[in-house]
Amino acid sequence: MRNASLEDCQLLAESKILQRDLFVAAKDQKNHPKKREDCVQHEAGSVSASSLKINRLRDRWDLARRNRRIQGALANVGHVVARTTIADILKRHGIEPAPERSRKTTWKDFLKRHWDQIVATDFFTVEVWTPTGLQRLIVLFFMDLSTRRVELGGIARSPNGFWMSQIARNLTDAVDGFFMGKRFLIHDRDPLYTTEFLDILAGVGVQSVKLPPRSPNLNAHAERFVRTIKEGCLDQMIFFGEDSLRLAIYHFILHYHLERNHQGLGNRLIVPSGAVGEKTGPFKDANGWAECLVITTETPPDEMQNDPVTCKIEFLDTVIVSARPTGN
Repeated sequence: MRNASLEDCQLLAESKILQRDLFVAAKDQKNHPKKREDCVQHEAGSVSASSLKINRLRDRWDLARRNRRIQGALANVGHVVARTTIADILKRHGIEPAPERSRKTTWKDFLKRHWDQIVATDFFTVEVWTPTGLQRLIVLFFMDLSTRRVELGGIARSPNGFWMSQIARNLTDAVDGFFMGKRFLIHDRDPLYTTEFLDILAGVGVQSVKLPPRSPNLNAHAERFVRTIKEGCLDQMIFFGEDSLRLAIYHFILHYHLERNHQGLGNRLIVPSGAVGEKTGPFKDANGWAECLVITTETPPDEMQNDPVTCKIEFLDTVIVSARPTGN
C-alpha cells in the first residue's frame, strides 16, 4: 500500500464497505429464510457494481490479464466469480473487450493526452468594399490549443491549392514555423485542405485529424476565436480594400495576445509583459475620489471642465476610456 494511488485506496475502501454489507446480508439471510431471494439479488447487484468499479483501473492493467485481475479483486471481498461472468457484466454495460477497447479513444481523452501538441485551424469570411464593389474575402488562421496563441495563415479572395501549399511551407519553416513541436492539426472537411497541403505537414511529422461532418463543437476553441474577432472587431467596422482588413486583423491578434485576459488560461494574458501585475501608483485623490479620463457627447460647462468627479456624476452618458493615477 505504500505506492498505492488515491484511486486504489478509494477502491479498497469501497471493497471494505461492500464486504461489510455482504456480511450483514448473509446474516439477515440466515435469520430470515424468506428474504433469501432478495439477498441473492442484492449480492448479484453488488458483484456487478464491484466489477464496474474495479474496471476503472483498466488503463493501468495489462489488457490480457484484466479480467483475471478483476476476478482476483472480487475474490478479496468474498465473491467467487468466473471470468466469463465478468466479461458478460462488462459487455452488458457497454464496455467492450480489452482488445477492442484499446483501439478506440474518446475525443476528450485524445485532447487530454496530446493537448500541448495540437493545432486547430478554420476559415471565416469577411465582406469588404473594393473599387469593383462588395467582395468576400477568406481568412485562414491557426491556433495553438495549449497556449491559445493565434497565427494568421493568409487572406485571399479566391484561395486555391497553390495558396494553401505556400501557407503550409510557411508554417513548417525550420526556424520560426508555427508548427514547431506540434504533431496534430485539427480541421474540418473543407476541400481547401488539399492532399498537397496535408503532405507538406506530414513531412514534418504533423498528422491531420479530420473532424466528422457538421461537428463544430469538436473544434470549439477555433470557433470561439471566430466569434471573438467578429464581435470585438470585424462586425464593428467597414473595410475598404484588403489592406484595411489585414491591418485590423493584425492589430486585433496583437490585442488578443498582449491585452486580452483568457478564462481558459486562468484569466491570464497569453503573452504577459514585464509590467503586468505591478502597481503604477494610487488611483484616488485626497478626497477619496478616483480621477478618470472621460469622453462626453457634449462639452461640459466651463466650471466643470476641471472637475472630473463632478463631470462623471452630472453627465451619465460619458464613456470612461482610461484611468490616470493621481499623486498622494
